[in-house]
Amino acid sequence: AARRGEEAVAQAGAAAHRGLVCVSLLAGSLPPVDASAFLSRHARPLFPPVAASSAACSGAPLPLALLRVLLPSLLSRGVEPAAAIQPLIDALHSTSAATPAAATVAASLVLAHPPVALPEVERLLDSPLPTQRANGLTVLASACRLAGRRGLERRGMAGDVLSSLVPRLSDAELSSRALAAGLFDRLEPARVLPAVAPLLTSPLAEARAAAADAMFASLCGGGGAAAAAAVVDTLRDASGAPAGIAAPPRHPGEIGRDASRCGEAGPAQAAPLLAASLSSGSCGGTQQGGLPDDDGGGEGDSGGESGGGGGGG
Repeated sequence: AARRGEEAVAQAGAAAHRGLVCVSLLAGSLPPVDASAFLSRHARPLFPPVAASSAACSGAPLPLALLRVLLPSLLSRGVEPAAAIQPLIDALHSTSAATPAAATVAASLVLAHPPVALPEVERLLDSPLPTQRANGLTVLASACRLAGRRGLERRGMAGDVLSSLVPRLSDAELSSRALAAGLFDRLEPARVLPAVAPLLTSPLAEARAAAADAMFASLCGGGGAAAAAAVVDTLRDASGAPAGIAAPPRHPGEIGRDASRCGEAGPAQAAPLLAASLSSGSCGGTQQGGLPDDDGGGEGDSGGESGGGGGGG
């Protein structure tokens, strides 16, 4: 009986998906203004097949693309936000990897409606299943690429993205740690360094390495004098020096003895470890998972607003 029920759900989802393809072709044949009005007018009857198709075809970007268009109308007509983004939740909570196209559409949805959609991605990042955590990171990577540093700050998302990424630097999966570390190039050093520096004293070598990569990514992403000031402030705060005075780091040769005792190190030890980590690296693209900077043009800040075109990350 359970198997027959699952088969019936799958068949209903496939039929709904075919219907959405027809609706999309019809809307695509109309002028943009008429297409938008048509989809907005029929948002409520279209929502159930969108939800069914998202559950049955989790890797398909079409249901999420339609949801991206329908969501403003659904919310304005009194549909609860949690119910309105259920298709997004169904698509992302799949146990299979999200396709790049689906991740990009989901990212544009997150950027367009961060208060509604971002918490769901954050919950996905805390999933016990590695594939779901990876899906959450993939969507976040696409959102960071589309928005850029300025876009994340302008939308008020930078703090939430930072708090979501820091725990992933200690993820058990190397691929998740590498992708998370690379995403810090879209966050300002003044935010990143104070939040990540304590991980330099983690008892886990993997977390220490990922923390160093994250700081490199943030510093290499730009910032100039502001990045230098963030380094000075973080060193001062970690060493306990008075405001306005940066405690000089010890000779790099002494760092090895601190690193060997990382399990016992406290906040004061983070300063020399940070200094050694920053002095031993370069910004020549050594981080894994880094993303090109779109702040200056291209999709950049406007990508999330305009519907999330382009390839997925």
